[in-house]
Amino acid sequence: MRTAIFPARFDELDSIRGFATQAARDAGMDDSETYAIELAIDEACTNIIEHAYQGENRGDIECSCEFDAAGLTVVIRDHGKPFDPSTITTPDMDADIDDRAVGGLGVFLMKKMMDEVRFEPMGESGNVLTMKKRRKKKRINSQFLSQDTRWRQVIQLGELLIQKESLATRRDLIVDTVSHLMDCQVDLWLDENLFRLPGLNQSALFSAKPADGAMLDAFTTGIPFAPKGQRASLAFPLTNGGVNLGVLQVERPAKPFRPKEIEILEGLVGHVSLALVAAHRFSVEQWRI
Repeated sequence: MRTAIFPARFDELDSIRGFATQAARDAGMDDSETYAIELAIDEACTNIIEHAYQGENRGDIECSCEFDAAGLTVVIRDHGKPFDPSTITTPDMDADIDDRAVGGLGVFLMKKMMDEVRFEPMGESGNVLTMKKRRKKKRINSQFLSQDTRWRQVIQLGELLIQKESLATRRDLIVDTVSHLMDCQVDLWLDENLFRLPGLNQSALFSAKPADGAMLDAFTTGIPFAPKGQRASLAFPLTNGGVNLGVLQVERPAKPFRPKEIEILEGLVGHVSLALVAAHRFSVEQWRI
């Protein structure tokens, strides 16, 4: 078993993911399985910082990884506020975005990415989270996913982004997939400075800042633009580890987005954000080779 302790800060999330990624590779996981592990750990550690410690620099996150013939087991410990898993219910896909409980989607996605997820509140000692991923790739087993295949496409988008080599190709894949998935117009802006490879003279793909209006507001504030009433135009910031990577805007004037579709879009931007960071890290590693 390998164990590492990290400060509970958003800027440490990349190091935590890197630690787990190396363990996943050593366990023989493929890219999509490794991505699922990264996403689950990112969600778990973000929740620890925000909820268990209620802010940054208030404690540590201990991460242990162990693999065997069955797959990889990840154990995450904190010493913050006890977390009671019974208080988290499966997100209500028919509820309005303004009425849904905060945090349910993160736990929901963790359970979809991993084969086993177990929370153990330890009272004043904090919390222990154990997650297992079996090595043999299997289809995500979820009654909810079977009811709406778009969630499966969201997850597959994240996997495909890691396989693409250029930012332009990743941009086109995101726009084309979301456009087809939601039958809408899509506008994507990324902070290109965060994705440039060192030492290469690359032509600019994006403007210096997002378009004025909803996109700029969502990127600047880090808060989705989803007005009440007829939600025909939405903008979602792409964030990872407390850093705003870009913003995604969707428009469908003839058929405003339903609460269930907004829930899917929220999950999608989380997947895309993590996949973009992971894909860029892989690109940098290949460039160094």
